[in-house]
Amino acid sequence: MEAAVAAKDDSGMELKGYVNVSPGNIISISLGEDPAHSRQVAFSKAERLLAADPRGFNPEKNMQLVVPQPPFKPGSTERWPDKGLHVTVVNQGRSPWVAEGGLPDQVTEEMKTFHGREMQLSIDPANWQFLEGSPDNDDGVKLVFYLSASLDEPSRAAVAGLRSEMGYGPVKELRLHASLAGVAPTDGDYPAFRRRFCRPRPMEGLPLPYHQLIDRQAEPAPDSSVETAQAGPTQAEPAQAEPA
Repeated sequence: MEAAVAAKDDSGMELKGYVNVSPGNIISISLGEDPAHSRQVAFSKAERLLAADPRGFNPEKNMQLVVPQPPFKPGSTERWPDKGLHVTVVNQGRSPWVAEGGLPDQVTEEMKTFHGREMQLSIDPANWQFLEGSPDNDDGVKLVFYLSASLDEPSRAAVAGLRSEMGYGPVKELRLHASLAGVAPTDGDYPAFRRRFCRPRPMEGLPLPYHQLIDRQAEPAPDSSVETAQAGPTQAEPAQAEPA
């Protein structure tokens, strides 16, 4: 297959992908056959986005842009194979997504019937945000935030339809997206970085997106109305930070 990502215009990206089923881990739509190439294309796009609009990203505040690493397999320090740039559809992983009916995602061997299905997706890097990853995955994925670009509306509907076809319910606050890169502490101290830049995590569901990284140790904490405004509107349809 040719390059995984083709320019749609100055801001958009056309994506040709294939359903990738990894029992015990995730179901994703992998955007290309060469993970390293698709990761580098996405990383370069993220660099350009931050150069134009950093939204609080500042290397002088102990942060760096990184290529996401795959998470560890359960109970080990062996990583899952890298899927490159992808859109997660179902997540079992270390911190499974839980559907609104209370059923956690499970990726079984039976789901392999969907493996290899081709899908055409589009993302709009102009519509991007930081999504907070799970603390359980910090050591594996080597980041705290994903710089993620949203899928366009037809693509969100297509991926949500695929999840439903597979028999999975919607997940509250889930935002279907492609993670272009990650933000990690330069010194590798993930807990301290989280205390400095992350909001308190919700008791259930997924954290709302960040449209600005705020140094909470250097600036007054925003009130709840500002926090909500930063997070942006929620989406009624499945549309969080994905496992890398």
